[in-house]
Amino acid sequence: MFKKLGFLALFLSLFLLPISLLAVEAHSGDVVFLAIDQTIDHNYYAAGQNVEIYGTVNGDLFLAGQNIIIDSENINGDIFAAGSSLTIKGTVNGSVRFIGEQFNIDGQIRDNVFFAGQTAIVGNEAVVSGHMTAWGQQVSLRGQVLGDLEGGLENVNVSGQVGQDLDMYLSDNDADSLQLADGAIIGGSVKYHAWQEIEISDQVEIGGEVVFEKMMHKPAKPFFAMAMIWHLVLKFFGMLVVGMILIYLWPKFFPHVVARVKKHRVKTLFIGLATLILTPIISVILMITVIGLPLALIIMATWVAMLYIAKVMAAWLVGKWLKDKLFTNYKWSAISVLALGVFIYVIISKIPVIGWLAVFILFLWAWGVLANILYRKGIK
Repeated sequence: MFKKLGFLALFLSLFLLPISLLAVEAHSGDVVFLAIDQTIDHNYYAAGQNVEIYGTVNGDLFLAGQNIIIDSENINGDIFAAGSSLTIKGTVNGSVRFIGEQFNIDGQIRDNVFFAGQTAIVGNEAVVSGHMTAWGQQVSLRGQVLGDLEGGLENVNVSGQVGQDLDMYLSDNDADSLQLADGAIIGGSVKYHAWQEIEISDQVEIGGEVVFEKMMHKPAKPFFAMAMIWHLVLKFFGMLVVGMILIYLWPKFFPHVVARVKKHRVKTLFIGLATLILTPIISVILMITVIGLPLALIIMATWVAMLYIAKVMAAWLVGKWLKDKLFTNYKWSAISVLALGVFIYVIISKIPVIGWLAVFILFLWAWGVLANILYRKGIK
């Protein structure tokens, strides 16, 4: 185990590859493919350069990749995706949340849609049964959104139908930042915050009122909000992929972490704090001796990689605790526990003071276990 752990540490510290590339390695190839005759009766996790889903999934999908295609009539759960492009051609009986550049909806989504990115296109035959929230550059609605269409964008083009309200913050200063084509239908009101009032054709059918609110100061670009969300999503998928690699290589690794923390809470905490601080100091001393420089570089490379691995281990502790406390009646796979833990870990890490303290303590526990494993294996 020590050799494998050392290899993974060196791998991460030397390359620090983008999440998409790590995912390709984890799933053995550029293409992750779920065939039309395949059925998944639980949550499905996939990451790769190209991810293509044609089969049935009776659960939620967590997807990361450069190009993602969903062409199935039986997606019976929610979709959480991040990547360059996402295309939905089939039917999703749940919500879709996507962070990326290009989002093409050419099928049916039975619930809500959240998008943060560059461009979203709702095709002529597409139907979103719930609300659609979009933050980024542009949305082109040619089909139907039966709920609200809301968010913050530079340009909005509607030639299809919005079932309820259209409510937008428009960051672009152009007069055509909101374009409602002749024949477009807005079932509710049109509310827009913009630099200047926009002329709306009489050929546009609007069920409610038109409300214009002039912007008094330049708002933050929607891209800033998108960048923050993108960062969180990348962090989530990055930790998830590394955790999946660890689970694949050493299935008993994470249960060992939990057992060690339960048995030696205080001791593990202090070991974590001591080794976290002393390792860089020892490395600097070795560098000063010159002869110890190669060893110091190896130690620091391993130390940097272990920082990330320890975060993943800390997230597992969160997921395991929540599973044992709140979901005792459900049977969870190791990856499901990991995904839950990573999600909560990422969220609480953004909470000032209390969240930072909680994450730091969890990290020290994980680091202490990791240091103990390396020490025990290293002296044998």
